[in-house]
Amino acid sequence: MARRPDELNPHFGKLKAFIDSAGSDYSKYGTREFEALSKPIDGWVNKNCK
Repeated sequence: MARRPDELNPHFGKLKAFIDSAGSDYSKYGTREFEALSKPIDGWVNKNCK
């Protein structure tokens, strides 16, 4: 995505890999691992998109 800040690229890459590996196992969403991977992205959005 061209409009995403470069500093978030590694975080989105890790989150995408997690989502791809989960496939249709939706029970993996909401786990600690998913939350940990989402946290940096959520933090950036909360800080910069008010």
